[in-house]
Amino acid sequence: YFGVWTSNVDFADPDGPDLEWDTYIGWSHDINDQWNVDLSLVNYSYFGDRNDYGNIDYFEGIGKFTWNEMLTLTLAYSPDYANLDYSSFYANIGGTWEIGHDFSLNAGIGHSNFSDDVVGYTDWNIGISRAFGPATLALNYYDTDIDFDADAEHHHASDEFVFSISFG
Repeated sequence: YFGVWTSNVDFADPDGPDLEWDTYIGWSHDINDQWNVDLSLVNYSYFGDRNDYGNIDYFEGIGKFTWNEMLTLTLAYSPDYANLDYSSFYANIGGTWEIGHDFSLNAGIGHSNFSDDVVGYTDWNIGISRAFGPATLALNYYDTDIDFDADAEHHHASDEFVFSISFG
């Protein structure tokens, strides 16, 4: 498979990018009736950056192992995270469970580690979704344990509710 994903972004820096554009290629295979493996390579590209913000584009390799179409372990590695001269490793466990009337509940927790003594962080999410033919509507809550410091040079993350529509 291959595809494109895009979203607006706000890194709380007036010189930062405004758009994330990801291209990916991957391979998915059912090992048996209960297990699936999915391997992909993603290129994260950012547009709209100005002045001295710099290039933060990077590649990441991702492996996902799914059990019974409801529980997924994700492992990801980037040799040069955000073009910052250090590597990253990410691990996440998450799932999706049908709760009736075509609604699904999803939740996950993950942790990012970085080389060169860069401090890692934990992220989590919970949400609900419903499919309407080829479209799926979802409302999710995302958060991290990163301290949000309004006075910091670069803000990293804050909790957010995200409404999305996906097709496919």
